[in-house]
Amino acid sequence: METDVLSGHTFCPISPEFDIARIPRYSSKSSYAHFDHRASFAEVQAKILDSGYVSHHAFYPLISNEIITVRYRGGKRSCKVRNIAYASHFDHRVFQYYSYLWSDLYNKKAIAEEFNEVAVAYRSSLSSDSAVTAGSNISSAKKVFDYMREQDSAFVLTGDFESFFDNLNHAHLIASLRSLFPSGRLPDDHYQVIKNILRYSCWPIADLAARHEFPWPVIDPTREKMINEAAIELRFKSIRELNKLDVILPRSEFLANKSKVITRPWRRTGIDLGIPQGLAASGVLANIYMTDIDMKVRLAVERVGGLYLRYCDDFIIAVPKSGFDALVEAINLMADVDSVKLQSEKTKVFRVDGNGVAQLDFESVCAGEVLSYSGAHPAQKVSFLGFDFDGRIVRLRQSTVGKYHKRLREAATAIARSNEGEGRHASKKRVSALYQHYSPLGIKGRRLCPSGDADPSAFSRYGNFLSYVARAQKAFPNDPIAPDEAKIYRKIKRLSAR
Repeated sequence: METDVLSGHTFCPISPEFDIARIPRYSSKSSYAHFDHRASFAEVQAKILDSGYVSHHAFYPLISNEIITVRYRGGKRSCKVRNIAYASHFDHRVFQYYSYLWSDLYNKKAIAEEFNEVAVAYRSSLSSDSAVTAGSNISSAKKVFDYMREQDSAFVLTGDFESFFDNLNHAHLIASLRSLFPSGRLPDDHYQVIKNILRYSCWPIADLAARHEFPWPVIDPTREKMINEAAIELRFKSIRELNKLDVILPRSEFLANKSKVITRPWRRTGIDLGIPQGLAASGVLANIYMTDIDMKVRLAVERVGGLYLRYCDDFIIAVPKSGFDALVEAINLMADVDSVKLQSEKTKVFRVDGNGVAQLDFESVCAGEVLSYSGAHPAQKVSFLGFDFDGRIVRLRQSTVGKYHKRLREAATAIARSNEGEGRHASKKRVSALYQHYSPLGIKGRRLCPSGDADPSAFSRYGNFLSYVARAQKAFPNDPIAPDEAKIYRKIKRLSAR
């Protein structure tokens, strides 16, 4: 007889002091279309805060999609596929609220068990007395690179897990979540929410596009050389058309086809694995899943004065030269995480000293030996959270900068095309948007485009990629982070033909 790993639930209410209005976009509605009508958190708050209502709530299927991104690295073309699923509007608000409840419980345990500094992502709290201040990518990267600079010589492990969310073991996750509750049992409302995350169902967006007669070209991600970027763009256009709908499918059509169309990706032979990536609660559940390992790895590396940080499924461990054995112990612990495997291509060991960064042979390190990596193209820098460190200098990762320049080029050349022809000119609003999104004038707080073609009275309220660069430069004042602003202006003018 099989045991249901989700059984044993009882109602045990908790009442932390949450400031609900701090929930992001509390009064705003999402722009995407789903099986229900759009709703802000404020509009559905009463139902979500009613644990009895949530305990009996019937969740809609998620809408599943694959995001395909074409990449060019070293002159070679490849593609990255990311499977995502997103919830209906009301369900999203439920997941959002319970993610904060779980995050608050996780944070309390992390503080009590002294591993509060490990997880650097998905640590938000609505509790008015929370002792957790979520660190940014910049501050976390600075912490680890400053540590390396302080050591005469250090060993560093970077890595992530292969298809992390797809392989989370349901039994392990539910046990980890239960451990956050004093009784060791889940209240009925929490049980209902986690059950519908673990035993989720998906409705493919391709089917929804077809029902509305929107084009959805077939793309085979395994045949990278055959992927047509125009086909990817056509899919995005269909998504934009779908999102113009009030509801993505009439209720009668939803009920008539639900059982024939939905899939349940978590069902595997003999074991239940995987949670959807992209839900409001996915990140905090990743932290909860890693609780036991985080405690063990932290103890192993801090015993020798080392450092361990984890951003969801990406992690970095640094120890002084004398702490090599602790690094080997940490590798063995990370390799033993329930149901997930280290991604061999991205898991690397380095020696960092005054001579720079040298990649080591991973298998030899696991065996307790320090041997240089003998394969082709050894890595000469440590990468973490979008930054590279070569032992002396910190820089933004080239791929991150490349994405910015690619988007700038696409936006500017689109304006250049709109200027072609006698009497044709891009609107002031469009030119202002170009400068706001891609120039230093869009850095938060700076005045937008002072040229005569744009509204000079507006100020950037939200910032752009260069705002992030400016913050990074402030954190690393002696490193070449920020680009030459004059070159960016010249590039925009040249590409937009203005």
